[in-house]
Amino acid sequence: MAAAAGKRAFAGGGPRIGETGKFEGEFKVQKAAPYIKHRLEVWDKLYAKYTSGLSGKPRKDIKIELPDGTVKDGKAFETSPMDIAMSISKGLAESAIVAKVIYKETVESLKQCVVADIEEDELEVDETSVLWDLTRPLEGSCRMELLKFDHPQGQALRCTATLLPVAGYDPFRLYFDVPVWGGWRELRDPITQRRYWNNVNSMLMTWSLVELIRLNGLEEFLLLGDWQLFSVVPEKMEEYEDPNFHLHVYSNPDLSGEPILDLNSGDVVASVNLPKPGISEILLPDVDAIIKSGYVKYRWPPQDGSRYLQLLPTKMRNEDFSGMDAVVGPSWTVLPAPPHRRGPNDTALAVTETRDPRSNLLGWLRAGAEVRLHLIEGTRALLGWLEEEDAHFAGGWISVVRLDGSATVRRILEETSNQRIQRELNEHLKELEAQGMDTLEALKCIDEAQDLLACDSQSLSSKNSARHSSKVLSRHGSKLGSRRSSERRSSSRSTSRHHTPRTPRVLEWPKVASQFVGPPEKQEQRETVIGGWRQVTDPVWGRPLYVSPVQGRSTWGVNEVIKTGGLDDLLLNRSWELCCIDPEALEIQKADDWFLNVYPTPSLTGEPIEHWEKGRLIIVQTFDEKTGIATVLIPPQDPEGDAATGYVSYAMRDGRPLMKAMVAPVDEWPELPEGQLYAGAKPPEDGNFLEGPFFAVLPLDQNELTVSIGQDVGSDAWAKMPRGYRLRHFAEILGFRARLPDLEGGGWVSLCNPKGMPHFRKQPSQAPELELPEELSSRGSKGSKLPSARRKGHLPIVWPGLGIWIPDVKPPEVPKPEPKTLPELLYNMGTGRALCDWQRMALPPYKEMVWKNRHAASTTHLHELLRLKIWKPAVVEIEWLHIREAEDERSRRVASMPKGSCIITQWVSSSGAVRVLLPEEEDDPTPGVGWADLGGAQGACVVLLEEGLDFWVEPQGGHIAEEDQEDLDEFRPTKLLLRESLEASSQCGALQRGDVVQIAELVGRFARVVRLKSIEEHDEAVGGWLDLFTEAGWSCLRKRFLGQTHPEEVKRRLIKEEAQQVAIQLSKESEQASSKREPDVYEEEEETVPELLRELGELEVKSIYTRDWREDIDPIWGRRYFVNRWSGQVIHKLTLYGVAEATVKLTVYFNNLSVNAAALQREEWPEKKLKQLEDSSIAGFAAMADVPDKRVSVKFSAGPEDPIENSTPPTPSEDSITGEETHSLPRSDLKVEVLLRAPGVKASWASASLQRLMANVEIFSNHIAEVLGSVPQIWLLLLKEGEPFTLVRADLEEMDIPRETEMVERARSKASEISELALMVDSEFVELKKNLMWSRPKSMQYAFHQIGEANARAMCEGLEMAYNADHARKDPSHLEELSIWGCAIGNGGAVALANAFALGCGEKLQTIILDENDIGAAGAKALGAGLKAVPFLKELSLPKNPLGKGFVSLLEGISPALKVFDAAEANLDDEAALATAKTITRWPMLRSLRLAGNVMTILGIEGLVRSMLLAKELQQLDLRGSSTTPLAVEWHRLMKLLQKGNIDTRKLRL
Repeated sequence: MAAAAGKRAFAGGGPRIGETGKFEGEFKVQKAAPYIKHRLEVWDKLYAKYTSGLSGKPRKDIKIELPDGTVKDGKAFETSPMDIAMSISKGLAESAIVAKVIYKETVESLKQCVVADIEEDELEVDETSVLWDLTRPLEGSCRMELLKFDHPQGQALRCTATLLPVAGYDPFRLYFDVPVWGGWRELRDPITQRRYWNNVNSMLMTWSLVELIRLNGLEEFLLLGDWQLFSVVPEKMEEYEDPNFHLHVYSNPDLSGEPILDLNSGDVVASVNLPKPGISEILLPDVDAIIKSGYVKYRWPPQDGSRYLQLLPTKMRNEDFSGMDAVVGPSWTVLPAPPHRRGPNDTALAVTETRDPRSNLLGWLRAGAEVRLHLIEGTRALLGWLEEEDAHFAGGWISVVRLDGSATVRRILEETSNQRIQRELNEHLKELEAQGMDTLEALKCIDEAQDLLACDSQSLSSKNSARHSSKVLSRHGSKLGSRRSSERRSSSRSTSRHHTPRTPRVLEWPKVASQFVGPPEKQEQRETVIGGWRQVTDPVWGRPLYVSPVQGRSTWGVNEVIKTGGLDDLLLNRSWELCCIDPEALEIQKADDWFLNVYPTPSLTGEPIEHWEKGRLIIVQTFDEKTGIATVLIPPQDPEGDAATGYVSYAMRDGRPLMKAMVAPVDEWPELPEGQLYAGAKPPEDGNFLEGPFFAVLPLDQNELTVSIGQDVGSDAWAKMPRGYRLRHFAEILGFRARLPDLEGGGWVSLCNPKGMPHFRKQPSQAPELELPEELSSRGSKGSKLPSARRKGHLPIVWPGLGIWIPDVKPPEVPKPEPKTLPELLYNMGTGRALCDWQRMALPPYKEMVWKNRHAASTTHLHELLRLKIWKPAVVEIEWLHIREAEDERSRRVASMPKGSCIITQWVSSSGAVRVLLPEEEDDPTPGVGWADLGGAQGACVVLLEEGLDFWVEPQGGHIAEEDQEDLDEFRPTKLLLRESLEASSQCGALQRGDVVQIAELVGRFARVVRLKSIEEHDEAVGGWLDLFTEAGWSCLRKRFLGQTHPEEVKRRLIKEEAQQVAIQLSKESEQASSKREPDVYEEEEETVPELLRELGELEVKSIYTRDWREDIDPIWGRRYFVNRWSGQVIHKLTLYGVAEATVKLTVYFNNLSVNAAALQREEWPEKKLKQLEDSSIAGFAAMADVPDKRVSVKFSAGPEDPIENSTPPTPSEDSITGEETHSLPRSDLKVEVLLRAPGVKASWASASLQRLMANVEIFSNHIAEVLGSVPQIWLLLLKEGEPFTLVRADLEEMDIPRETEMVERARSKASEISELALMVDSEFVELKKNLMWSRPKSMQYAFHQIGEANARAMCEGLEMAYNADHARKDPSHLEELSIWGCAIGNGGAVALANAFALGCGEKLQTIILDENDIGAAGAKALGAGLKAVPFLKELSLPKNPLGKGFVSLLEGISPALKVFDAAEANLDDEAALATAKTITRWPMLRSLRLAGNVMTILGIEGLVRSMLLAKELQQLDLRGSSTTPLAVEWHRLMKLLQKGNIDTRKLRL
């Protein structure tokens, strides 16, 4: 057909409809069809043309008239109908779909557009009206009407939940990419609190939920986990079994008015929000595919009620393994599809090959088909099991809900026992009626059958049956009542129809109520366990060993113990502990997605093997209080599988517990200081057992838990507990069995199966809604956590399916309002923005500056805001903290804070941004605010300011530029005054720029500080209170980081060096001038004063005994200090000067006790057993002397022998007990030496108590006998069994013991002095020092790189920073290989490495290569001390370093794991060789020892060769070039020595 002029019809060239009524030709489903690309290109071209033309249109003022006569002002080509709708109400904007516009003036675009979407005969349209898109700008003055979905013209444009093509936005990316960035985000307007959605990547924003759904927002929010899918599964048993149950849907979150819809059990809904506690907002697509919102009960009552919706995990890469049971466990049925969505032959649901709905179509499922699912991701689900006819679809993907939220499947609820019984009774009723029996007669027969089946319980007393029957019925939610009531109701309708008598026949009745028999009065209980498995610690390997005393068996295997019933034994004898994961940390209680990770190794490294949720019951084998790591039992998922062992953290680093014990310990736990770890799980606070509530959680193949009569698992069963049953607490717990309370009907249940799989789950502790300040902690009932019913003493009620429920009492009357303080106002305001939003202003009429709340008439001061922790002080941790104008990352930058700045944080948003205070001057009347990032990929940007941190003093401001911090007059620096107390105004000192202070106490905006270092180089103690922040938020401190040097210190050092150079120059000139003049005959000698000072200095150096020092306590700071008697020198640490340690030595002699006793020698490891006996006696001797245990050491040794005949008579001595003079020590079998070390220089600290006891011989003897008698297994030392041991003699003396000082402490002190020098560090190592915290490499290698000492120190400081980083607390050590050869790090670099190793940086080191680095004796000694903290060192290489005399100290620190040791050309002599020969037995795995090129004689070489006889694993000993004399004569003798020891002579190289 030819096109006519002015017409829109053209000749068609596409496929035609044939005679069959279908399109001709072959049609195939194409992936990425070419026409789609063509359409998008046309769309982009037209859209670009439209936007470019729109920008050039004139913006004139227009008038928009609404149907009610209201006139709105607007701008042409700028104001849209959506803007008008938003200005009226949110509801109107969300419900409107299109605008009907009648222009009052000529509009150019109407001449170019022809409305052809609607036929003229379908709708009546005004001649001058046009349907205008809501987002399209208006072009002139007009009359406008907003059409909703219920309008006929609005229905013609209704939403069909199809994806909209928008330029720059790909809605299908969700099917091939993880939506973690650049997608939709739900936000709230800070003013109106209305929600809107923003697409970060494509710069799209919408207020309309309909538009969001049309842009595939449902899919993305489900994948992210922000929205959820639920299935309707009521938790109450009576509602679950009710076939007529409906969940009402309301139109408002208050659930008021009439329901708009009813949901059935098993329905799937999409939830977008929880507007109120216990209320869920869901999507409701109606028959017209118009998306609406509805509100249903999620949990009711909200606080502790039962759930109506069960979560279906849809998050991509989901880790909610317990929640997946709701997906993979039940079966699902396919729902009928709407007419426009049906497939071929009226099929209902399409199955595709992949998750992408555009992928290849596998086929269609019919309505009513039963399927099972493997997982759900977003709106798509992976098919598992299907019926036989659809089995070929397994592995395909379907849509659980469509893009508009409408469900395609429904869950098939599992049938309970009551439902099964009811169904069977109905079937039998139909069978009886089918055989001709009357309905009433059939019901009567069924009642008789029930009576016959219940006759077994008649032997029980009426008391028992009355007590248990109601509980059992309520526990099962039974609906099986008597049919007699039905008979009476139906008797009036009975007919007179005659029934012929029939032959009685036996009918098969279903088993009904056989479980209703209650337990007997006397229950069989196993009170204790006399045999069974025990857990002991192997004394050699330190591993748990399991021993069965009765059977005489021992094993290392956990599964052998578990499979022989050992779980109950180990729990009963308290070797293992039954615990519950219940953290006390508020941040964990608020995190719903927190899991306790279980690791395969004690180091808690690698990928977790299990993720355990809060409330889970677990079995703990051991607790390590030093590391906070617990060894736990991992039960098998398969009943036939094997259990395993894992490792978890049972406490946080600050000491807060992560788990609680189900049973209280035998002994009361001591009150530990804050931050110290318990030696186990936290015991129950009230009572002997942990309070609940508990819920029954069972495996998928088990719907009920058996309740037995007795404690034994094999006792008779009398009831069944259904899945999800709620218990308030347990009356008794023995092993893994627990007795139910009497209100629950009694009986025993298993808390877990014999392999440790839990049967119950505790409801975890909930975080409070508001952290109240201390002033509110004693507000009576408001601060109480107990339910009001418990306080009033109301009787509990037993509800079916819920357990025990305590009703709430009537709330008290509201008192009359009274004036409230700031804490009370904050309590009433609650949490959120209103609590933290304050601004500074002048309070009239006195112009007092206060902080006023923006949302309430409350005023306060900054000190109160910080003291009550409404706002919190923080410190900048990155180089520059960039602060922007708004929360949005794209907003304008307004300021930048340098590293170490002290700031005030106001609140943290959900997007990870923090709002900070920005004062422009010290007393800014209106300080501003800004936004910054709380953290990023490199770690935290801002951390809280705490006590104990070091700060630089910056009187001009710690956060301003460095050039602005300098004093205007360098001779008159600005002082920062200190006060004696918080309120006092008297001055107690002053600080200036460059001083280093440490915060000792923090109260509000004030801090008590102590000066650590003065820029003026004087050390007098200065401390007091200062203003940490001014009232405007301005701070005069800046945090000091490790290795930093203050610019003022550098400037003063340069000035001092210049002054010294000038002084040297002047002294040279004066010497030259004085040499030319005659000496003064009247010049006096000044020799006496320097000589006196020299003598005092020598006495001070020799003051290594406690008698040379006087101990005292500082009256202000309470700190112990020591004063030298000769020079008056004051020190705080005796270790720095090598002063001896004041010690009291108690020596006690015994008879009939000996370290050579036969019983002790029969032990497998006598030395270790003796050490255990010594350690066990420490507590007794410490208690007797009234000193701490850590100050006491005990040593058992053999007693003195009889005096030798014809020997010199011994010196007379006085017995310290009897006072008699003795000339020889009496014979004794055992000598016990007890050393009590005093913390200061006063030995009387420990000897006073012992002297009082020793004054009375009888009392002292009884104390000694009691101490030794309380030592476990002391009988091992008895020489004659059956006879007592006796005390022979006791001596007490005060003495000085040389203090053992570690070389690392001296090296660290030396390194700290050297670090103060202004050494230049290369920029490469400056960057390395910064980046080590985040890069954390496993290997560091430098070859022939002139590093030097300064760069080596910088590198080691970076290692220490990486070890102490907050983000690396779980695994601080990272370095496994360190290779630095030919880099000249010297002794300073070796000391720096030793410091890093001693800190812990070498915990994982296996290889250390330090070849040719100029490391001398001092460096070797430091390395020896540092290598003690490197337990896994396998290879150590130190050739071509002049180690010399320090080599012996180096050997002491090398770990036993060493395999390769290279010390060639290290200037080693015979002493070093013999020390190596003695130490070689400590290295059982040593394979290669290279000592070539050293200076040794035949003495040292022979010692090393003889050591080869003891080192069986040694494969090579290289001594080439180490002998100072020819070995031709000794060669054969050494070879024969090796041959006699069966050592291959090829292993020795000479």
